[in-house]
Amino acid sequence: MAAPSLDLFENQSEFRLVVDVPGATPSNTHVAWNDFETLSVHVQRAALAPGAPSLSEYEESDWYREIVFSPDADGTKAHSTVRDGVLTVRVPKRRTLSSKLIPVYAA
Repeated sequence: MAAPSLDLFENQSEFRLVVDVPGATPSNTHVAWNDFETLSVHVQRAALAPGAPSLSEYEESDWYREIVFSPDADGTKAHSTVRDGVLTVRVPKRRTLSSKLIPVYAA
């Protein structure tokens, strides 16, 4: 399997992952999130049709990549789109947990 190139962007509300996966379509692209803050992308490339293309610089293999996120990523609410061989995955950030000072009294 080949590892696709990617860019990861972050702002206050989300992470945005942009992955270059030529040949990706919604039916052959699988995106999964696991409990270890890891997102996996797997694209099963179909064999090229005989006679096309005349030149191809991409390997005729599946694409696979895993990306480990920080604990503030909420992958259970992630969503993805694919267009023209570019996969975009948006992973929202969890709301920050507020802390509260708890007073300690003498017993």
